[in-house]
Amino acid sequence: ELAGTSWEQSSFYLALTSSTCQGTCMIMDEHLHPLRRSWCLFELLHSMLREEAESSHLSGKDIKTTSYEVMFATSSGILNFGEASMDVSLSMGISISTVRLEDATASKLDDKQMIDTCVISHLGSFNEINMKLRGRIRGALDASKRAAVRDFDQVSLTLSSMESCSKSGLPCLLGSGKCFDPIAHASKHESPPN
Repeated sequence: ELAGTSWEQSSFYLALTSSTCQGTCMIMDEHLHPLRRSWCLFELLHSMLREEAESSHLSGKDIKTTSYEVMFATSSGILNFGEASMDVSLSMGISISTVRLEDATASKLDDKQMIDTCVISHLGSFNEINMKLRGRIRGALDASKRAAVRDFDQVSLTLSSMESCSKSGLPCLLGSGKCFDPIAHASKHESPPN
């Protein structure tokens, strides 16, 4: 709550714009409940604005990453890094399709009105921030999908290798999926002749 000051003096804004702040990590549940709170919307807005400003500032310098990032953390890992479980990621993807940030609430009506006005003054409409957020979540879900496919591919490769070992009659090194050939192993480790 503002306690009578402007949003530029709120602790949230001051923290997000501090030179020591490296990014924002929004802790999310699979139903995106934080996005239903006006102050979380305020933090998200200013975090995305800062990330975009720093990203565009760095774009001409051949730097591929921004120095400020907005991350979405879940109980199973960081969504942006592909660490969140598939179930949580899918639930978040389904939930984001119905979230309308203009429906976020605050315990004080004045705070909600101030935050709604702030969103509109910075982005022109709630549609704009809804689209930006959906794009961010979609990008994070793509990272989760790539990680899941990579994990499934690795498990499939390991199982295929284990099948090859079984067919050749050689034991499989546990966890590696590689065959162990005791004769080849012994010949590599024999002492050289004197």
